[in-house]
Amino acid sequence: RDSASNNLFVYPNPNNGTFEVRYFNDPTSNQNANVARNVIIYDSKGARVYTQRAVILGGTYGPMKVNLTNQPAGVYQIDLVDEKGNRLKTGKVVIL
Repeated sequence: RDSASNNLFVYPNPNNGTFEVRYFNDPTSNQNANVARNVIIYDSKGARVYTQRAVILGGTYGPMKVNLTNQPAGVYQIDLVDEKGNRLKTGKVVIL
């Protein structure tokens, strides 16, 4: 448990448009062990290009698989938000 991290992990990064987003769901900070999270991805101009809802199991780094192979190469911003739309973490991903 001491090694749990609240970082947002994107792997692989850079990539060809197919990657995973992982975030640790701490069941002690939530009333429910399983919680819904939304991954929202924006292009360099700030346009939303992707939204995905996923349920992360308590105590895991539940993978959220993303496919942006239909998007051009570039740097994209990833927002992880809770069910109420509150931003939990942000990250960047590079598509080659």
